[in-house]
Amino acid sequence: MKEQIRIQSLNVNGLRDITKRSNIFNWFKLFPADLILIQDTHFHEADKTFWTQQWGFPVEWTTHNAILSLNKDTILTRVEVQGLSERIMVVEVEMPQEEKFYLASVYVPAEREERGKFLQDLPDELPHQWTFLAGDINMIADPTLDRTPPRAGMGEASWALFAESLQQWGLVDLHRALAPEDDTQVTK
Repeated sequence: MKEQIRIQSLNVNGLRDITKRSNIFNWFKLFPADLILIQDTHFHEADKTFWTQQWGFPVEWTTHNAILSLNKDTILTRVEVQGLSERIMVVEVEMPQEEKFYLASVYVPAEREERGKFLQDLPDELPHQWTFLAGDINMIADPTLDRTPPRAGMGEASWALFAESLQQWGLVDLHRALAPEDDTQVTK
């Protein structure tokens, strides 16, 4: 059994350009990670075979998200969750010598109105327990910790809606739970 599972997450702002995609894939292969979640992929179903071959390891794709493994023996199985936004992708992960677990990548809309609808449409319950949810949330929970330079004031009202869903799903903001005053991972 592994001591830890390393997960990275990054908004790639599109992978349509072959040179950019190749460079990002090569860069990812240098990461000390087991799984990489990417958002804002701009993926089309017609790209699946070529992009998957180009990556060279197990991967699952959607228009907004992808979950990539850096281990050929990992099995990623896409899980369809009825009523869940296409901006959230869920996979069942089977890693050698590990129990199966669920991993979700989310790309919350940046535009305020679209984000509000996305958050209001989140389900109260999930059909199975997710182990990890990560991605591009596009909200500021605490401007004194999550901005550089820090700003006074309250977090975005939309964050409260998202935090409520996390709580209903039995999830916590791991970074804040483990390092409540750490401001090293911030939005600039």
